Amino acid sequence: LSIHSFPTRRSSDLGMVIFCSLCGLICLIRRLTIYFSLGFTVPIQPGPERDRTIARFVHINQFAARLMATELAVFDYSLFALWTMRSALETAPPCVSPSDPLEAFVPAAAAWISILGPQVYHWDKEFEHGPRVGAPGKGGPLWENGKHGFCKERWELWRKSFGAIAETGGDLSEDVRSCARQAGKTMKEIEIDRKSTRLNSSHQYYL
Repeated sequence: LSIHSFPTRRSSDLGMVIFCSLCGLICLIRRLTIYFSLGFTVPIQPGPERDRTIARFVHINQFAARLMATELAVFDYSLFALWTMRSALETAPPCVSPSDPLEAFVPAAAAWISILGPQVYHWDKEFEHGPRVGAPGKGGPLWENGKHGFCKERWELWRKSFGAIAETGGDLSEDVRSCARQAGKTMKEIEIDRKSTRLNSSHQYYL
């Protein structure tokens, strides 16, 4: 069932149920986004609670990315994506806080690339920032003075960071490194594909 095919409120009782469910999902994502902006922490000690928290966070990101993939204006979670990418990819791995582990943020960031990569590549927006609104789109230590939003240069930093994480040793699991490796590969493929498309378009123009 596609979100595009959801019935209107007046179509039927079933339509009303589906409509109310969809509204509930929208409210849920909004609450989760607010929660994330206030801070997301993972229990430091290994165990079931830590595993559940990480899984829940990754699923939230996957869900938000899939909603954005519908291209409905109401599902604009680009800032949510930026927060995840910043936490995963804009701090050197040795400096990552134990309460913000790569085990959670790398798979979550990779989900945005896997589900919405080509769109993210083309995003070119800057979030408002200043004394009255704060700096929601600010960068991490590796992007400290960069644009407060999306751009090709920040995309490139993220791709390189995925590559660096893939080569990181220590306690990082092979699953996380593999996830980072695949995300970096996907990003490179998207870049090559878009550059090829532009070249073909230019060639056809001169023809």
